Amino acid sequence: MSMATIIGWAALVLAILAGIALSFVYHKLTYVEDTRPLQDQIQSEAEKLHTNAKVSDVVIAVAKGEHTWMQTLGRQNASADTYQIGSVTKVFTATLAQRLVDQGILKWEQTLGDLPGKQMMLAPEVKRITLRQLATHTAGFPSVPKSLEDEVIRLVGQEQIMLDPYNHLSTDAVWAYLAKPEGIRAPGTFEYSNYGMGLLAHVMELVTDTTYPELLHREVLAPLGMAHTHADLPDAVSRALVQGYDTDGKPCAPWRFKSLTGAGSMTSTAHDLLRFGRAHFDPQSPLASTLARTREIQNGNTAIGWMRPVWIDRLLGNRDILWHNGLVAGYGAYISIDRAREQVVVVLTSKGVDPALVGARLTKIARET
Repeated sequence: MSMATIIGWAALVLAILAGIALSFVYHKLTYVEDTRPLQDQIQSEAEKLHTNAKVSDVVIAVAKGEHTWMQTLGRQNASADTYQIGSVTKVFTATLAQRLVDQGILKWEQTLGDLPGKQMMLAPEVKRITLRQLATHTAGFPSVPKSLEDEVIRLVGQEQIMLDPYNHLSTDAVWAYLAKPEGIRAPGTFEYSNYGMGLLAHVMELVTDTTYPELLHREVLAPLGMAHTHADLPDAVSRALVQGYDTDGKPCAPWRFKSLTGAGSMTSTAHDLLRFGRAHFDPQSPLASTLARTREIQNGNTAIGWMRPVWIDRLLGNRDILWHNGLVAGYGAYISIDRAREQVVVVLTSKGVDPALVGARLTKIARET
């Protein structure tokens, strides 16, 4: 590389840093502290989503100690209050796994090669993967293996793949991938994986001979009193779903999961998600010890199922939270918990837009109000 090239790159880096610095200074100079009551600020954030992002239905809920604030906008169908929560499901999948570990049914250091029951062809590198690595996105699996994506495309076509992708993917195909796992990396480094967390749910089904929805209900949802949260879509739940819309504003059907259910199949309500968050602060909760273990930091990015603060959180001062977001074709979801402040923030939307940034901002607002 020539000296001129090096100088050019250095100048570009300095220009970028200068731009960032100027933006930060501008923000500091123009920022005006919002002193309105928390309910008013929550309503303002909901209105921004409803108007600017053109989200038909929005629910924002905040709990601090014994107090609750909630704002709902839209609600075209008064009897519908349930949303798909996408990858927030992963928090519950990992919580279920921790529950089975606490009961001695599973061990976090158990490997896929140690699994009893079903005879599977496993590549040597797969046999060494632990259940802990599946729960913390450090197993080395891609988000969704290309061979599985290609299979869905073969069945429904490239243009239709995102309409309902997991409804066309068989559990047999999920297990078969483990024999020839293309795209897998060495374990130990964080790489977010829908496949990995979905596989963890299938492992629990295999070991317990119970479906994931049944197991989750029995071990987590029922003990916590989450009566309006489900990991499948029976007719009664479908009728309670808020209508979802894609990014173009067109009505779309909910995703259904024939496989990898533990990666994103769940539906819930704002009230139930607040109940789950509050259980993390309740020493009398029937799952208190299990929930406490899921909050233990596992690596730089995660706890058990939860995500740790990312750069935007650190910029906003959200340094003590655990969080997760979720996104499917017609719905977005976000939850954060701050145990030190006994604070829960929930955002649910009826459009396929990621509410994580709004959730992070609301987490800051709730903390400072």
